Amino acid sequence: MQCSTVVNKITDDVWLSDIDTVRFADKSQFDQILTVCQDCIYDNVSSDTEYHCFNIADDEESAENWGGSFRYPLFEEAALTLLRGLRDDSISASLIHCHRGANRSVAVCAASMGCYYGKTYEQCYDMIKSVRDVANPNDIMEGHAKRFITERQ
Repeated sequence: MQCSTVVNKITDDVWLSDIDTVRFADKSQFDQILTVCQDCIYDNVSSDTEYHCFNIADDEESAENWGGSFRYPLFEEAALTLLRGLRDDSISASLIHCHRGANRSVAVCAASMGCYYGKTYEQCYDMIKSVRDVANPNDIMEGHAKRFITERQ
């Protein structure tokens, strides 16, 4: 399982990474941090930072083994939170991560960016993939991202 071990700048407002990197990285530049996997990092986030943890599983097997949900409503909640951060002038930079920074965080990021910038899922995914080579959402997360954008166009 390959991880990137860096925090990647996707846009001026959105950064993406994996959980281990985020645990130990300097997070002082971020006003909002979103975890979209089964492990939260409350203990590694300053009280000055808006923190959200969404217990999103990769798929049904992952949900059965480690908890969480792979269903659309939780994905939608996470994507709406990131989208609100993009629209909020008081939040200058958001950091989103999952375990590897490859599946769930990429899909949520692409969904929110698609709505915010008026782009397709594919355009947003390509932006992310150009700076984060491990980006590779599974079919479930990709489907959720496309649905999120389609429902808001």
